[in-house]
Amino acid sequence: MTREITKQALEAAIIRNCSPMLAGLKPACLFTFPGVFLAQGEHVDKQELARSNRAKLLEELEPCAKALAPSGISRRVLTWRSCGALVYVYRPAMLRRWIADPHAARPLREMGYTASDLERDLDRLAQRLGGETASRGEKADCPMACKHAGGRCKKDFPHEIGYFLGYPYEDVAGFIRHKGERYLAFGQWKVYANVSGALETFARYKRCTADTTSAYRSGRDLGSLAVAAM
Repeated sequence: MTREITKQALEAAIIRNCSPMLAGLKPACLFTFPGVFLAQGEHVDKQELARSNRAKLLEELEPCAKALAPSGISRRVLTWRSCGALVYVYRPAMLRRWIADPHAARPLREMGYTASDLERDLDRLAQRLGGETASRGEKADCPMACKHAGGRCKKDFPHEIGYFLGYPYEDVAGFIRHKGERYLAFGQWKVYANVSGALETFARYKRCTADTTSAYRSGRDLGSLAVAAM
C-alpha cells in the first residue's frame, strides 16, 4: 500500500492514531505511514524513490510538528522500512514521568535503557525496531510481521515498547512474562490485569478518537485539537 505523502495525509494519520495522546490521556502513540522508505540492495531507481519519500515525509511532518509544539508534543520517525515509516508522536514531559516510575524504570534498565535520558532511550528503541533509524542511519532487519514487505520479518517486535506507549505497567510486564500469550482481554493492548479498567480505557480512547475526528472534519486545525502541556 502506498499513500500520497502530504501534510493533510499526515494530519489525518495523527488524528486517526493519536487522538488519546492529543487529549492528554496517554504519553505517546505510534503509527506506520505506508510507502517505500527503505530499499536496501534494490535497484537504484527504488533506492532513489526511498530517499525521495523520506525527504518528503520529513518535510510534510514539519508543519504538523509546529502546530503541536505549543501543546508540548514532539514527533520523530523511529525507523524507515520498505513498507512504511514508523512515526512516534509523544509528550516528552509526560513520557519522562511515565518511564521514570520504578515499575517501568527497573525493567527498562535491565534491558539496557537509561530510564532517565529520554532521547537516548528513544534512539535505543529505534535501533531495536530495526529498519533504518532516522537519527543515525543504522540499518537492521524489519522487526514486524509486515505483509507489505512480502512475508514475515526476521525479528520480534520489542516487547518493552509498551512502556513507551503508556500502556499499564502490569500489562506490559505480563506481556513480556507470557510472551504475548495467556492474556485476559485484547484491545489497544493485551490485558493481563484489571480487565474492567482496561475495557473502560479502550472505550474512552474510542470515544476520544471519534470526537477528535469529528472536530477535525468540521474544520478544527490540528494544533487546536491538542490540549496544553501537562
